[in-house]
Amino acid sequence: QTTVTTDAEDASTSEPPVGTDPAAPPTNPDKPTVEIPDEIPTELQVTVLQEGTGPTSEAGDTVFVDYVGVRSRDGVEFDNSYDRFQPFDVVVGTGSVIEGWDQGLIGVQAGSTVKLDIPSDLAYGPNANGDIIGENEALTFLIEVRAVIQPPDPADAPTEAGVPESEGAT
Repeated sequence: QTTVTTDAEDASTSEPPVGTDPAAPPTNPDKPTVEIPDEIPTELQVTVLQEGTGPTSEAGDTVFVDYVGVRSRDGVEFDNSYDRFQPFDVVVGTGSVIEGWDQGLIGVQAGSTVKLDIPSDLAYGPNANGDIIGENEALTFLIEVRAVIQPPDPADAPTEAGVPESEGAT
């Protein structure tokens, strides 16, 4: 719910507008809403909502994303990067995040927006995580892929020190 006030109304009171918490951190107005699936996912579903134009991710690439995560059954949000005003980076395919992300972020393009509907066995399985994610909870994420960075190729490393041999020195 959004409360709209005019500058004159703001000046007439020292109280914050109704429905706001002055101690709450700011929220990012660019944070998208997440549409939950019609049915609880039983397998990973990757839906490309907007095609990207940048590089495509492979296992081992670092992917920078902004995301909103919700429970698939009711849309209750449990985490997002937007309100931190900081994209999240992950090296995909290495087991550093839940399996649904590890699998679902391989093959995404920089600039794309994807929705991941993740079954519980590719999320946290029988383990609850925090106050919102319960046991065997399916999760849905809306993810904006900001960048895909490929790791350096060791074959591209110089094989010599880069100092040319001197001539005539004794």
